[in-house]
Amino acid sequence: MNEFFNMGGYAFYVWSSIGLFLGAMVIDFIGLSMKEKTVKRNIKSWMRRKLNK
Repeated sequence: MNEFFNMGGYAFYVWSSIGLFLGAMVIDFIGLSMKEKTVKRNIKSWMRRKLNK
């Protein structure tokens, strides 16, 4: 098991790469969620303006 976590001497590179990747995925997910809310709000606003004309 220790050999798995050591990664043949490349543990720092491998685990830091995995950590950066997962961090980027989390940031991307949060950003997309915020963008989705903004787009939905803009669509609702546009629909209200369109129906009130």
